[in-house]
Amino acid sequence: MKHHMYNPGFKFVLNPIEFNKNTERSLLQYCLGATLYMPGTKEVVDKILNKELTDLTSMVMCFEDAIMENELLPAEKNVISHLNKIAEAIEQGVVSHNDIPLTFIRVRTTEQFRSFARQLNPRLANILSGFVFPKFYSYNANEYLHILRELNDELNVTLYGMPILEGRSIAMIETRTNELMQLRDILQPYKDLILNIRVGGTDFSSLFGVRRG
Repeated sequence: MKHHMYNPGFKFVLNPIEFNKNTERSLLQYCLGATLYMPGTKEVVDKILNKELTDLTSMVMCFEDAIMENELLPAEKNVISHLNKIAEAIEQGVVSHNDIPLTFIRVRTTEQFRSFARQLNPRLANILSGFVFPKFYSYNANEYLHILRELNDELNVTLYGMPILEGRSIAMIETRTNELMQLRDILQPYKDLILNIRVGGTDFSSLFGVRRG
């Protein structure tokens, strides 16, 4: 991947550099760009393999609030199919890792994360960049991160986590400091596996009553 591929004629003072999921974390954490969120049921693999999405550098396939609960199994099957097709294309030399947007999966719950993780193998994990953890609180953070560490160890790959900070306990001043301090302590031992910490702007806007109709 490389930023501004859709604008190859532009003269930069410092030209964009190539990156992929195997790029050193210290650089990769700054490479995501405008991350595209989409339902896990969305089929985009052909556009990726045909290199039609030249402005897309990172994407999240969502198992959480982008789909209905009864769509979860079809979404999981679609994501597995997506990873399989890209793995096959790389093996055949049709594309390389540099042609593939950083791909993350937004899981639904810790239970769903653990269940989906069992469907992965090193071949599929080699295409995936990591997972997004919604509604990440002090009471479930340890489980999310423990599963992530286990998965990395079992498959011998690097899959990153991107927690999303949202919800009343972080929004409200009465509980915010305590919750954030607890999360800091929980996250510290897993720092090598945390690519970004994201903020649930839509959720906070709703809690503060500033969302538009």
